[in-house]
Amino acid sequence: MMPSFSPVLKNWLLRLVPFLAVVMIGGGVISLLTVMKPKIEDAEKEIKPRIVRAVEAIPSTRQIVVTSQGTVAPRVAISLQSEVSGRIVEVSDSFVAGGFFQEGDVILRINPRDYELDVIKAEARVAEAAQNLARQRAEAEQAAKEWAELGTGEANDLVLRKPQMLEAEARLKSARADLSEAHLSLERTELKAPFTGRVVRKYVDLGQIISTDLKAADIYSTQSLEVRLPLTDAQVALLDLPFTANPDRADMPFVQLQATFAGQERSWTARIVRTEGMIDAKSRVVYAVAGVDPAPMEKTDDYLPLTVGMFVEARIEGRYFDQVVGIPREAVRQNGTVLVVGIDNRLHFRDVEVLQSTRDTAFVRLDIMEGERVCTSPLDTPTENMEVSVAGDESVSESSLVREVSQ
Repeated sequence: MMPSFSPVLKNWLLRLVPFLAVVMIGGGVISLLTVMKPKIEDAEKEIKPRIVRAVEAIPSTRQIVVTSQGTVAPRVAISLQSEVSGRIVEVSDSFVAGGFFQEGDVILRINPRDYELDVIKAEARVAEAAQNLARQRAEAEQAAKEWAELGTGEANDLVLRKPQMLEAEARLKSARADLSEAHLSLERTELKAPFTGRVVRKYVDLGQIISTDLKAADIYSTQSLEVRLPLTDAQVALLDLPFTANPDRADMPFVQLQATFAGQERSWTARIVRTEGMIDAKSRVVYAVAGVDPAPMEKTDDYLPLTVGMFVEARIEGRYFDQVVGIPREAVRQNGTVLVVGIDNRLHFRDVEVLQSTRDTAFVRLDIMEGERVCTSPLDTPTENMEVSVAGDESVSESSLVREVSQ
């Protein structure tokens, strides 16, 4: 006997039957497709080596050249002063700011009249003292004769007038000294150049009264100029500098000074002559002093003498180092290593000692074998023995800072 359904329930069941039929048919189709799906075999993934750039690095013995800069200054610079006072009656044509003079040139003359009179007076005192000494000698001789004829025993010095003679001799020496001093003062009315040099600034001029406490001019010698060159501790390690007393000048490093003047590059040869006795407390640098003779033996038409105050670039010849190579700066990693591509095309980490760096090139001491290359590609996470493929060789230009020495 069939159960009876209410009209509402019957209507709901009639709507559900088609939906259930669709679901059952769809499930069957999906199951059939799953069974008939072809099986895909897992293919082995092929990992290709990383392509990198690399350069050949051939170690050799090289001389490092250290660069620095400084300002030209005179080794000898003084304030010129007169040793006598008086009115200036003559000045040299070179007695101007920037004027050149030779050693012994008369720079200015002081009125000599007063000093000529002092010479005449001193000559008179010498003559008077000489006459007095002659008189005392004559009287001493007379006293000695009289004592020999009339006296008994041994005569004392006072009787023989020896003290009077000594006094007369002393007065004569004093008068002669005064005469020499008068002549010297007369000579000093001509203010002469103590060396070959140049005037920086003058303080007196024609017609002015000059005294011994007044400067006549500031001058400096042009025969020997110097340049103070600041060097860091790392740069000092690359040089053979004199740190002892009386070093051998023949062992001093040569220096090439360069400057641009009037649109042209100029150069002068110098040599390190000493190092200053103190390390700068603020910058912690050592100052090496380069001495230069500004006047070459042979002058050309475009020759320009080294001038005080000129700013120059200096290239100092440094020490020789073995196993030095020049590589691009980017090849040196922050931890002081480089990546070397071995002959098996695998990466290897190598420690390097960076001797010097320029804008593009680093000069390092590197233990590298024939056939190995330095990787220049920026790799984020390289690993030891990582396999790579070299894209090609790159030539590294030799920097002018390094000179290779034939071995």
